Amino acid sequence: MLDYIFADSKNLAVKQVVPMPSHEEVTLHSGLPSVVFPSDHIAQVCDLTWKV
Repeated sequence: MLDYIFADSKNLAVKQVVPMPSHEEVTLHSGLPSVVFPSDHIAQVCDLTWKV
């Protein structure tokens, strides 16, 4: 499964990104969902700032 965050690089800059869990972290508990990752999706999170 692939998810994307699309942003216009002319107007927005990536300030920071929350790292994704490693394959080892996810498979340690038999995949998704699990006790540690209760959803079958992993959130992608980033902070964007406006370019002025």
